[in-house]
Amino acid sequence: MKTHRHRPGFTLVELLVVIAIVATLAAVVLTLTRGAKDSAKLIQRASTLKSCGLALMSNANDNNGRLEYWAAGTGGFKYSHYSIVGDILGWTDGICEPMHWDIKLLPPAPKGNGSRWNCAAINFSSLPEFGVNWENSLVSDASQYVRRLNLSSVGRPNAYAFLLDASNSTGAETFRVNVGTTDLPALRTKQSTNAFFLDGSCRILNRADLKNAGFNEAYDNSTKPPKRVKL
Repeated sequence: MKTHRHRPGFTLVELLVVIAIVATLAAVVLTLTRGAKDSAKLIQRASTLKSCGLALMSNANDNNGRLEYWAAGTGGFKYSHYSIVGDILGWTDGICEPMHWDIKLLPPAPKGNGSRWNCAAINFSSLPEFGVNWENSLVSDASQYVRRLNLSSVGRPNAYAFLLDASNSTGAETFRVNVGTTDLPALRTKQSTNAFFLDGSCRILNRADLKNAGFNEAYDNSTKPPKRVKL
């Protein structure tokens, strides 16, 4: 008489082990994919920032070697760095989107006005050790204050982070940095930020790099609201 042997199926423990392994592998793949996307975004952002920085340097060369940007007052925004870059690169309606860290994080433009002012920030820090001294000037045709820096006076252009990603305490991008208590470099992707230096180079900076560039604090934008951290 023939007997039939039943092949045993998976036990519950074995199924749970398989599920755990698959979940672990999926998490690893997801982490690697996200890391690759973050790296690509950081590199693309640095490339865009360099293009903007070079445009501003070109404008300074046409202005007797002077960097001159809006610092306070109302009106006359032709002195804003985002307007200067926009004019050079042919952007319209004041929308300097390539200068922004993440367009999706920006508030909508006001009705009837395409301008979005928040963008990569000018570093207005005066650092004597780098030979950098910004001077306040009143522009007569605009009745507003601008800050002026003569490139010929800068002794260490490779050390001065001139244009960089920054934010305020709410995480919103800002157009200037180190001029008050609420505008600081922003640590975003991979706890780093991008900066364009006066020697024409663009680098991805971590906390130690920002410290060497003359900053003492930054906003960690991985938390909401951002956390102010010492460098």
